[in-house]
Amino acid sequence: MVRRLLAALSVLLVCGLAIAQVTTTPAFITKDYRGEIIVTFDPAQGNGGMKDATQCYAHTGVTTSKGDWQYTGTWRDGAEKYQMTKDGNVWKLSISPDMYQYYGCPETEEILKLNFVFNDGPNGSLEGKNADGSDIFVDLVESGLIVKFDSPANNQLLKQNDKVTFQATASIEARLSLSINDVEISSTNGTSLNYDHTFTSLGDQVCVIKAETTSESVSDTLNLCVIGETENATRPEGLKDGITYNANDKTKATLALYAKNLKDEIAQNVFVLGDFNNWTFSTEYQMKKDGDTGHFWLEISNLEPGKEYAFQYAVQRADGSMVQISDPYTEKTIDSDDKWIWDGIYPNKTEYPAQANGPVAVLNTQKPEYNWSDATLNFQRPDKNNLIIYELWVYDFSPARSLKGVTSRLDYIQNLGVNVIELMPIHEFEGNISWGYNPTHYFALDKAYGTPQDLKELVDEAHKRGIAVILDMVFNHATGLNPMNKLFPLKDNPYFNETAPHAYKIFEDFNHEFDLTNEHFTRCLNYWLEEYKIDGYRMDVSHGLCGYDCNEIVNIIDGYYNNGVKAVSEDAYFILEHWPWEDRPSQGDSERNTLVDKGMLCWVNTNNAYSQTAMGWLTDGDGFNDATRDGFVSYAESHDEERNFFKAKTYGNGDVQTNENTRLNRVAANVAMSVMLNGPQMMWQFEELGYDYSIEENGRTGSKPMPENLGWYKDPVRMQQYAEIAQMIQLRTRIMPEVFAGDPTSTQVNSGSALRSVIWGEGAKRVFVIVNLDAKDAKTYNLPEGNSWYDYLADSNTEEPARKELTLAAGEVKVWTSTKQALPEIPDIYDYVGVVSPEYNSDCIVFPTLTDGIINIETSKEIGQIDIFNVYGQNIAKFSGNEQVNISSLNQGMYLMVITFDTHKEAFKIYRK
Repeated sequence: MVRRLLAALSVLLVCGLAIAQVTTTPAFITKDYRGEIIVTFDPAQGNGGMKDATQCYAHTGVTTSKGDWQYTGTWRDGAEKYQMTKDGNVWKLSISPDMYQYYGCPETEEILKLNFVFNDGPNGSLEGKNADGSDIFVDLVESGLIVKFDSPANNQLLKQNDKVTFQATASIEARLSLSINDVEISSTNGTSLNYDHTFTSLGDQVCVIKAETTSESVSDTLNLCVIGETENATRPEGLKDGITYNANDKTKATLALYAKNLKDEIAQNVFVLGDFNNWTFSTEYQMKKDGDTGHFWLEISNLEPGKEYAFQYAVQRADGSMVQISDPYTEKTIDSDDKWIWDGIYPNKTEYPAQANGPVAVLNTQKPEYNWSDATLNFQRPDKNNLIIYELWVYDFSPARSLKGVTSRLDYIQNLGVNVIELMPIHEFEGNISWGYNPTHYFALDKAYGTPQDLKELVDEAHKRGIAVILDMVFNHATGLNPMNKLFPLKDNPYFNETAPHAYKIFEDFNHEFDLTNEHFTRCLNYWLEEYKIDGYRMDVSHGLCGYDCNEIVNIIDGYYNNGVKAVSEDAYFILEHWPWEDRPSQGDSERNTLVDKGMLCWVNTNNAYSQTAMGWLTDGDGFNDATRDGFVSYAESHDEERNFFKAKTYGNGDVQTNENTRLNRVAANVAMSVMLNGPQMMWQFEELGYDYSIEENGRTGSKPMPENLGWYKDPVRMQQYAEIAQMIQLRTRIMPEVFAGDPTSTQVNSGSALRSVIWGEGAKRVFVIVNLDAKDAKTYNLPEGNSWYDYLADSNTEEPARKELTLAAGEVKVWTSTKQALPEIPDIYDYVGVVSPEYNSDCIVFPTLTDGIINIETSKEIGQIDIFNVYGQNIAKFSGNEQVNISSLNQGMYLMVITFDTHKEAFKIYRK
């Protein structure tokens, strides 16, 4: 899992009064102030992470027009200037002689904020931050008359007859007056006002502190909400959880949320916070409760059609604690890390709301429509047992790292002849760079890959080429940012199992026996088929959707298949990663066979066999019998498995290891014994080129070198393998699909054999495929009896008789057809010019990105400074004008290196080994 790069600046909404964890002397720091600043930190406040610390240091920087965390020291720097002094229960730091000299910030730059994270020193592990884990920022103000509330904290929920102490401070002597809902309740002359007030009236309370002198008047406002009992009202008939748009009135939408825990305790209150109410608590946006059902709902009015509104639910649980969550059914999220997504991939991004906590939901009563082509509206899906699936990771398939990048390279995939593209998970996941198996929102496309229009265009263009598109779905588990996960602690959460009932626990395990979990995922399966016209799904860890009860797990999966898939599209694919249970394999096999009998497909992992034959080590265990079955999707490589030809390059037999031409000339033969066998088959991206970088390159889930950037699309040896594989697959999927629709008449693929073959068809329509997988020696064979033969891959017009003895070189493949078939012309190079992501659209090269020492920077531009950020967004190291950076002092893990040039900044992900 790739974690988020920057923590969000957000506000935790709580009941009761808040006490500031950081105060300053002077109370107002003006932008022109040039004196000493005393910072006081209360370790018991905020996240409380430093309350037990015996020493305290400030990791501190400033915000300027260049951004946050400028002029920052190294993370956990033990320098004396950052060490704080204990004063009773608080810690104090002197910023002297003034902030510009302390931080080393040029006077030509305006300091806008002071930035803080407190820690317990170089060898410690404690951190003091805001209650939600975000960094602490102290705003600087303009000089002159200023007034502010010190307490209570803004945007709080109160109960009737709660007593609140108002404290306010002015920068100079003035008349101070406090009013609530335009009624003045207290006033004084001076620089401070203190007043105790008991709220007897329910509703929204707008509190204003005003400071007046003879020449000017300023004010500060905070909002409080005094609430009573939640209104009880039955949900409108047919209303489902999530966002329901009014078909007849595009100014309205109804929101619904289930908020009852496993103890049958219903949330005390649920509020909607969003753009439509300035993210403040208001009785107008207090959701109604549907009796004891646990369902809350509210109709939102006065919405502007076509406008996006960001919102969250603020749920006050039965125990009084408050959590802020997005809508589980939202079709779009706004995240704090969206800022790192390139505008060329997702333009016009919405700024993350400062008042939010975690991912934010979006509603839009009039979304853009897509004009689907007839190719999609009338698309005929290929026979499920004659699929050649091409699995790819959008981020790593093209330098564009986007859905547009895949669409722009559909000719490459089309020429290969495959009839299905399988996209690794593209629903919202944590961070911007991930395989996607850390899901957060199941109805939202991750913006890191592009827009909904981009995905629809990809599907439409694929359908025009006769290619189906399926999505990898992750229903087994979710991460902590999933709103259903955030809603309740795990032990009280009906959506999740506190302890997974199986041995495949990843993140938090969904409870699929809970009706609303089942409804959520059934609707999810409906949604992508309907909204994006996709052609089916590959289901990740499907054997983990339940415990060891065979009947129960089959019923759950069959329910998703029937109600989620077939209810929308009868012939859509449902492919399961459903492995036999390690401790009860016979039960697992029984489950798999039952699911296949019901019309689904199951994965078969034959990676080891194909790695053995790629290496040229022919022995027991390298047979392909498991790879030739209807109902089972077999593969030589997948995203999860080591690359066959990396193993051949590393461990190959003789010349297979040491001679690249020998090794690469085996690729087509190895792949032939996958794509030309019976049953649905799958390839992993670039398998057709003999991809020979390890799955562990740059970390297992990290980005790998791309053929496009390695020059492989112009490499004659690799492209010859691509061409032969493409010509074989096209023979199966386009030229003679009727021959491959049935079963082979002969299959010889046993372990240890150098020669392996398969015969398809009868009479005038026969295909004979044979390979020699030996590492060194040629082998002789005879053409099968029954008819004469044409050498398909040689595009030969010569008719060869049956039983003719021929020689097959080591690593060679031959395809013979009983009638002459035209050989498709396959491009021998691909020369793509177009949109690429910033890291490839730059003359700045950073290498190596995985190291325990030096990183080199090559660029023609002048480097201003280099900043290193950790995954929490903290600036932990700074360099000036260097062409080499030493990261040996950093801890193991991922970092973001930001290089500042005269006109712009560029960011690179680096990894400390």
